[in-house]
This record gives sequence, C-alpha cells and structure tokens, in this order.
Amino acid sequence: GVAAKTVMAPKTQELLTGREWNRETLLAGLESLKEEIFIAPNAPGGMVEFRRSLVASFFFKFFVGTSLKLAQDSEAHLPDQKHVPTVDAE
Repeated sequence: GVAAKTVMAPKTQELLTGREWNRETLLAGLESLKEEIFIAPNAPGGMVEFRRSLVASFFFKFFVGTSLKLAQDSEAHLPDQKHVPTVDAE
C-alpha cells in the first residue's frame, strides 16, 4: 500500500470537482496528487518510488473506469440507431 492507513486527497478532489472529464483533468489530478500525497524519502517500509507510482496508478484506474462509465451513460441517451429514419438514394 501507500500508507499505513487510508488517506484522502481533499485538495485534489476540490480541483477536479466540476471539471470537464478529459486529458487535461487527468494530468491536473496526477500533478495535484504528486504534491498532496507526500511520501517522505525515509518512509517506513521504503519503496518510495513504487509507492508514488502506486498513487498515480490508483488515480489512473479510477479515471479510466469513470471515463468508461461516462461514455456508457452518454450512449444510453443517444437514439437507437436501428430506428433512425434515413433517406434512400434512388
């Protein structure tokens, strides 16, 4: 894990709230987490770089999962393509 207990990132949460869900949001979240979740070089258990990459990986997994859910929700609001009228060329 990253820490001995579950940690929150309220500054990152506030930064991301209300933003458009896109690549810029992903990058902003990653940068914010890097600053907000500090892992000291002498942290118990070591593996500092691994733990930092774990923070980024958790956020990326969340971002991708949320992106897929948003895409599904968007598709659910589209008209059924089988029933969209078309004009045939004669």
